[in-house]
Order: sequence, then structure tokens, then C-alpha cells
Amino acid sequence: MAASDRTLDPVTFEVLKNSFVTVVDEMAEQILRTCHSFVIFSRDFSCALHDARGDTIMQGSQDIAVHVGTLHLKAKAVLCPGLVKTGMIRLFKKKGDSQIELDTIHSGQVVGELAFLDGNPRSASGEALTDCDRRAH
Repeated sequence: MAASDRTLDPVTFEVLKNSFVTVVDEMAEQILRTCHSFVIFSRDFSCALHDARGDTIMQGSQDIAVHVGTLHLKAKAVLCPGLVKTGMIRLFKKKGDSQIELDTIHSGQVVGELAFLDGNPRSASGEALTDCDRRAH
């Protein structure tokens, strides 16, 4: 079945839509309950739910429009590996109290990590060895 052939009946659509709004609003409430910053406490932040491509699925019901209008761009930037324009980044894996050196990424090479989005354990950590400029494609 092609993606364009799939449709939801109106009741299912409303149930899913309201579920997504609730999830995003609960994210915002959790941030408010645990914040120590006046900026956050004054609600100068926004939450959104994105799909695997970084497109917005749902935004919060009390979010600031200027934030939500750009959140999908940030989500897409995180999903794409980034080009290290200048500098060096050391990649390593933690094993107990020690660190296993994996690689050093230099200017012109690409690095990316999205494990925090899919809930799986991170496979590696990174540390800037010099001032770096990283650009997402």
C-alpha cells in the first residue's frame, strides 16, 4: 500500500493528535517542574515532537511560535552528520573508569551521533581538542 493510500478515520486522527499534544505538553511540564533557571521558569522555551526525518509531528499548546518555527531545523541538523570545518574532535568509548581512544576527527571530516534520539546507549563520546566549527549539511 502506497503512503498516499493510507488515511485515518476522523476519530482515530483526533485521538492520535490529542495524544501527541499531551506528550509534548507533559515534556514542557516536566521541564518546568525541574528547572532552576528563571528563563525556563518564565516559560521562554518550547517543546516539539519530530519524526525520524526531523519534521515536526506536534508542537506544544503553549509554546512560543518563534521557537517552534525553527525547532525542525535544529532536529534536522542533529540527525545529519556534521562536517568539522575547523579544529579536532577526539572520539572515545568509556569502559569502566578508563577510556578507549577510537579516532580523532580533523578539519574536513564528518562526525555525527543520534543515539540520544532513539534511546539506545551512546556508542561513543566526543571531546573538542581545539576550538571547533562544526556545520550540519
